[in-house]
Amino acid sequence: MTAPQTSDEFSDPRLGLQWAWNHNPVPEAWSLTTEPGFLSLTSLPAGSLREAKNTLTQKVMGARGEAATLLLTGEMENGQKAGLCMIGREYSQIGVMKENDKLFVFTEINDTITSLPVRGSQICLKVIHAPGEMIPGNQYYYSRDNKEFHPLGPKFTATFGNWKGPKIGLFSYHAEGNGGTARFDWFRYLYDGPKNGEHPQ
Repeated sequence: MTAPQTSDEFSDPRLGLQWAWNHNPVPEAWSLTTEPGFLSLTSLPAGSLREAKNTLTQKVMGARGEAATLLLTGEMENGQKAGLCMIGREYSQIGVMKENDKLFVFTEINDTITSLPVRGSQICLKVIHAPGEMIPGNQYYYSRDNKEFHPLGPKFTATFGNWKGPKIGLFSYHAEGNGGTARFDWFRYLYDGPKNGEHPQ
């Protein structure tokens, strides 16, 4: 049996066919060659994740699954947010935001923000999904070492909406303007059923 490609080590200079932009792409704001081996997303102005142009997505696969990414934060700027998201009828996210030269890991779910200060130049972000219309079955996690993961924020639903099913994505946007680059080292996605790719952990 075969299945669409999911995981990506970002070692190819071209995007894999599993990826699609949530808005029309801005070529100068993303790159796989500026820093080979990384997906670089330079922030663009947006008032919210829903409006963020620099959001790269792929379809949720299977009944249950988990996706993780390693985010490097060393080139982020004040006012920038970057990380991992699930979007459909509702938009939710886990990521890092930089404010007053300090970094915070945060979730934003149903307009509720949960945040904690973090140190270091990289962080692992993960979502475990169990799509459902009624019972919240999705949870965000973060880790400093890709071994011990901590839940952050409440469980949530990921429902069908906007003529398409839920999607998982990587994002980078700025509340006040342009500036700052988020670099993603890898994206690893495991789900129930036939799959290609590695376990996120």
